[in-house]
Amino acid sequence: SHISSCFLPEELWDSDYRLFFKKMKKIGYEGFFSYEQCGPVYVNHRMGTIEEVDRRAEIGLQNFRKLLAEV
Repeated sequence: SHISSCFLPEELWDSDYRLFFKKMKKIGYEGFFSYEQCGPVYVNHRMGTIEEVDRRAEIGLQNFRKLLAEV
């Protein structure tokens, strides 16, 4: 499955990921989930650094783990 925007605060997500994970669990999905950052990454109208990409990926991973623990 493909997920984006998970690095943002939950109220700004482009999808209801909590519901998504609940539905995937309900149907018995045991596969992988992937996280994608569409590029280029901009911060304050400037090209983001690789550190910003890494920061967002880490936040996305933390949010994934939190959601998966809740469902």
